[in-house]
Amino acid sequence: MISRLWTGVALTASRATQRSRCKVAHHFLIVEARFYEAIADAQAEGAIRALEAAGATFERISVPGALEIPAAIAFAHSGDKHYDGYIALGCVIRGETTHYETVCNESARALMDLSIAEIWPLAMAS
Repeated sequence: MISRLWTGVALTASRATQRSRCKVAHHFLIVEARFYEAIADAQAEGAIRALEAAGATFERISVPGALEIPAAIAFAHSGDKHYDGYIALGCVIRGETTHYETVCNESARALMDLSIAEIWPLAMAS
């Protein structure tokens, strides 16, 4: 589950490293759902490690759960600050109801919609 995050962040961060040779600083926004604190900490640690290795800077914001991540990214993108990319960190654990499918499907769909419609660099942990 978390291993996919490292791949996406590493790819995004490696692009930033390639551009940093041209003395261009890259700044990312990490949006993390903190519903499962220990898992969120592990995801953030890996994302930060990859970004720092690439020489990128970042800011972090938190939201209650995975469904709130796409809206937070959209609001941040429409704000005054500029970000070169976005990193969505969240965890959804299957329970006994269909809520799991709703949260996974809708949050992933919304993130892809943002990425495709706006052509934003986006790494997503799943």
